[in-house]
Amino acid sequence: MEHVLNGGSLLLTKQNGPDIKIFILMAHNTSVPESGILITEIIPNYLWRDPSTFILDTNLCVYNKDYLNIFCTHSETYPTTQQIKEHSRANKGDFTWQDSAEKHIASYHEIFLQPKFFTPRWLVIVSQPETEALDSLQKFNTIFWSSVILSVLLILLFSMTQIRRVLIPLEQLIDGTRRLGNHDFRTKVTVTSSDEFGELASSFNIMSEKLGDQFETLAALSKIDREILSALNIEKIAYDVLIHLQRIATVHFASISVIHDDSLKQMHVYMIDSNSKQLHNHSHVLSDNLRQLLTHNPEGIWIENELIRQQIQIDKINMVSPHLFLLPLNWKDQTVGFIALGFSIASHWKADEIKRIRDYTDRIAVALFTKNREELLIRQARIDNLTGLPNRFLFAEQLQKEIAQTRREEEKFAILYIDLDNFKKINDSLGHSAGDKLLCDAGTRLQKCIRESDTIARLGGDEFAIIISQIDSQHQIVSAVNKIINSMTKPFIINGEENVVAASIGIAIYPHDGANIADLMRNSDIAMYRAKAKTGSQYIFFEESMNTEVVRRATIERELRRAISEQQFVASLSATI
Repeated sequence: MEHVLNGGSLLLTKQNGPDIKIFILMAHNTSVPESGILITEIIPNYLWRDPSTFILDTNLCVYNKDYLNIFCTHSETYPTTQQIKEHSRANKGDFTWQDSAEKHIASYHEIFLQPKFFTPRWLVIVSQPETEALDSLQKFNTIFWSSVILSVLLILLFSMTQIRRVLIPLEQLIDGTRRLGNHDFRTKVTVTSSDEFGELASSFNIMSEKLGDQFETLAALSKIDREILSALNIEKIAYDVLIHLQRIATVHFASISVIHDDSLKQMHVYMIDSNSKQLHNHSHVLSDNLRQLLTHNPEGIWIENELIRQQIQIDKINMVSPHLFLLPLNWKDQTVGFIALGFSIASHWKADEIKRIRDYTDRIAVALFTKNREELLIRQARIDNLTGLPNRFLFAEQLQKEIAQTRREEEKFAILYIDLDNFKKINDSLGHSAGDKLLCDAGTRLQKCIRESDTIARLGGDEFAIIISQIDSQHQIVSAVNKIINSMTKPFIINGEENVVAASIGIAIYPHDGANIADLMRNSDIAMYRAKAKTGSQYIFFEESMNTEVVRRATIERELRRAISEQQFVASLSATI
């Protein structure tokens, strides 16, 4: 009753003998519930109209929720309640049923009355004898196939008259498809008609142009990927990216700025000359304002305000344009550079153009990040972490190159094997941090004593090695060695205290003292230990007799050890009178 008192209607069906009565209950006054409920009986003829107006060979029946037959156009022929219950579980569907005379085909559909009349569904069932339905189908088939044959004849007639108008545009579209297969995306399909073929040709040309742009982008990105995976030539990658950016964005100028990994204040700018198409590069200082601007705008920013241009000092990088777009090159939360695109007039990019530009920026960002990581790994593998000098591995590489070049030019070079005397005492007494500081200072002094063409390395511990290339005389070597010894004898100031070390230097000359890396390093090491055996701050040139002495001493030591292990020594006592 709450539904009725709230202004709703209630639909009820009641069987009174053979008759079915339908009532609607409504509140007399919803604002005054005590005023009562208005009960209205619906006249069947008003609800169902005249049964004679329905199709004669079709029986339409209506059932309530209890499958009570409320109405039928032919009251003598309808399915039983059990048949309806078995087949009407869904909202709608089809089923067949059999009476005593013949088989019937039925279709049912549910009328949902709950929201409006607060009563469950009514079910409408339409049935027809199978023979009459099939007879109608046969009539339909006759009419249908006759219509089909007539339509085919009309189509053939129409095709005969339209073949010339259709054939030429179709051939042009076929030729355009073949050109797409041959990667020709720029030749247009020309169809002058304003019908569907004209629209198809226009759509085909637009599709062909987009495919060409995508294919060109994929080819360029593939080329860049090959460069990344092979030589990783940043200049070549920058050139390819800038060429394609100028093509797709129609820019006044384009540049790629690469931030130095070892010095975040410096950057290398790559630009293409608009006339000669040559790549130019130069170094510039990266201002703090520009760095902050790139960090806070990872999606890019337009620079059109003169005050901002002055603050980030962009004009000093030769990026002079009234409309400038800066796009940071970010990869794995690291800004490795940025791309600058200059326009003479304001530009509005389409979504596909922005995507293509970002594809290029992602590739160049990957290349720069990979290059930085590769250089870092190379430095870690070949550079001494403490002093920043080449390590033993890189020194061996440089020595091998020096041997090959000197052999080709028939020249000489010298290896200086340097050991710092008294370093262990300082390291043990003042600590490793003081020892590390002394080694760094020693490396700096040694670098100042040699030429730029010479090579210095820290081999490990307190040992250094130097390659003096292109020597003309022994005097040239002695001059360099004396400079090193004098530099090392000056006190090292560590934690405010003076510490004195000395340098013992062994010298081996190519090719006299060795023709390969192993011989040169061994012989210079032997000479260094001979110098170290003296008072300190000494240098000694290697001599073959040193090697003979070392071999002799090693042989004696080996024979003595074997004699001890084999108990070949016999102790004897002799009396002394």
